Amino acid sequence: MSAALGQRIRTLRKKRKWTQHELAEKVGISYTYMGEIERAETNATHHVLEKIAHVFEIPVADLVQYTEILNKIENTQILVEIIEMLSSRSLEVQNDAKKFIEIYLNGLDRNAKL
Repeated sequence: MSAALGQRIRTLRKKRKWTQHELAEKVGISYTYMGEIERAETNATHHVLEKIAHVFEIPVADLVQYTEILNKIENTQILVEIIEMLSSRSLEVQNDAKKFIEIYLNGLDRNAKL
């Protein structure tokens, strides 16, 4: 399992202010196994991933798709920190941050073409 998937699960868990133990109980696995999943020390079965997604009330595809995106990023910890910062903010602030990032990146793209 990739570290990105473990980070995704950790981020979702922390957003809900759950401990690993609490999440593990909700999923029906041991907290040590949950820790190993978050640290990417073991592979979670598809069945366990389905349970985790169910507890977070998201499709399994959201866990996997997010993981594929994170795998393309060199330093995923920075992205995780940004997500954690934005997760406690209003939707308006989240949208403003997205627009700011788009403007910034579009400026970099224009400068690269010069």
